[in-house]
Amino acid sequence: MLAVLAALGVSAMPAPAEAQTLLQAGARYPRIRMLPSGELIATVLLFPTDYRVRVFSSTNNGASWTAVSTFGEANWPTQHTSSPDFVVMPNGDLILGINTETNCIGCIPKIRIFKSTNQGRNWSYLSTAATSNKAITSTDNDGFWEPNFSFDSSGNLVLTYADETSDCCSQKLIKVRSYDGGATWTERSNLIAMGTGNDPDNKDAHRPGMPIVVKLTDGTNRWMLTYEVCGLSPAAVNCRHHYKTSTDGWNYGATNSIGTALVGNANRYFNGTPMVKSVPDGGPLLWIGKNLYLQEGTVSQANGLILFKSASGSPSGPWDSMNAPVQLTNTLASNCEGFSPALQWVPNGSGGKNLVHMTMKYNSTTAVCDMYFGSAPLN
Repeated sequence: MLAVLAALGVSAMPAPAEAQTLLQAGARYPRIRMLPSGELIATVLLFPTDYRVRVFSSTNNGASWTAVSTFGEANWPTQHTSSPDFVVMPNGDLILGINTETNCIGCIPKIRIFKSTNQGRNWSYLSTAATSNKAITSTDNDGFWEPNFSFDSSGNLVLTYADETSDCCSQKLIKVRSYDGGATWTERSNLIAMGTGNDPDNKDAHRPGMPIVVKLTDGTNRWMLTYEVCGLSPAAVNCRHHYKTSTDGWNYGATNSIGTALVGNANRYFNGTPMVKSVPDGGPLLWIGKNLYLQEGTVSQANGLILFKSASGSPSGPWDSMNAPVQLTNTLASNCEGFSPALQWVPNGSGGKNLVHMTMKYNSTTAVCDMYFGSAPLN
């Protein structure tokens, strides 16, 4: 049964944001989208004790947030979930996908789809976009991960995700498409699969994951697929961010190609959990990740403190850097600090745009990561 808790005891008049403000204790996987009305909706996964999704609203361009619902199915706290993502449909409805049964030996991994018709206040089950043909044999392995929504050139809903269940590869990226707003899914196919064999004891070790798709605003009418590639050596390039582009939001070239490594200014690059965001109306392309490295493979002194901005809107740059609204100092020591952040542009009331940033900071008292948010001018 789907449980929805709309009354959470949150103040009706939340305090304005400071530079870095606590959003939620014990949370991961933030995602932010803007509704046609200008209201911002954010979701986080309550972690590590709940595994439900909490939904927040901001009506002041991300300066403050109010929790409006918490939802989940009865088995989520025990069988676990991970990495929810959501998208705003053209009519304003919200579609959310989440991988389920990640901690249940013998269970079948799935990506389940939920829908809200009232700005995230209530949710109902809509469909199952992916079901594995194998049961989980190892806790928090052998499943599906990191769903991400986008629209193709015809306006159809596309879901990309990471798949650990194939005999060809330690992990690969999959795409599926819906022609009816997420009610049914079809055309399941490889997006990136570096291996071609079918020997489960000799899988390709490359692990493309954490896919993010955006429509570029550089005037080329292209889509950009960004992802980490783990399983690389030496350690300094393990999980380095790569990308491919598409002219239709569905086809990204040869599935066995690793793609192009992203390179920021001064030849710096991010490893782990990429997030990119295109800013409309000729705005920049924004790029951030978990850890920042120098060209020679040492950790940058700016690690946790900056993100990259391509004023041209192109992944080929040139890239500049800007201070991250939420500043992090512990990303290397903590496996959760800075993990899978969220970015969203908002109007600033002066004809320009601001950036809203959500990410996790490690709490040494509770030994979990808490979700923080902040904002900064983009122009």
